[in-house]
Amino acid sequence: MPKQVEIRLHAKKQLKERKIPEDLIRKVLLHPGQVIDSYSDRKIAQAIVKYKGERFLVRVVYEETERELKVVTVYLTTKTEKYWRKKNAY
Repeated sequence: MPKQVEIRLHAKKQLKERKIPEDLIRKVLLHPGQVIDSYSDRKIAQAIVKYKGERFLVRVVYEETERELKVVTVYLTTKTEKYWRKKNAY
């Protein structure tokens, strides 16, 4: 059974300010291109998407509990190379 997604108040404000649809965030959480460990036991789900005719990296910072994914913040960036982790990079 999929975990519940809770979008915290700060993240809701960010979605509104940045004009990012909530369903895009849920899609990235359910089907991320990558999940990266972050600080304070947080994780970042990210995926490369086409949005408004441009290519972006969507980054969703969240905390995971046994039952929920609690979205802390979210943003779009064109700096894919900066954040995308290459597999087996030496």
